[in-house]
Amino acid sequence: MNCLAFFVSDLHGSLYRYKKLFGLIEQEKPAAVFMAGDLLPSGLFAFSANNEIPSDFINDVLINGFLSLKKKLGTSYPEVFLILGNDDGKAEESLFIEAQ
Repeated sequence: MNCLAFFVSDLHGSLYRYKKLFGLIEQEKPAAVFMAGDLLPSGLFAFSANNEIPSDFINDVLINGFLSLKKKLGTSYPEVFLILGNDDGKAEESLFIEAQ
């Protein structure tokens, strides 16, 4: 059993940071991934990201990214725990719950 766990926070919707995270999850196969706060693009980040943020970030990046990992890793797919932060809208919470 793999006891490795990842803890990340303050990704602020950065595509670079998410691609790096997904790559590390695929490579290291942790048992769990804890994601704490400020996961989504904030208003300030949107101004500095040169329009690189997908319009449906949750589905296009987060959900599709984790579904792709789930398909690749099969039984090695980690438990994923999310805690939304002050830059993450409460209205988006239901999308995460539905995607389980």
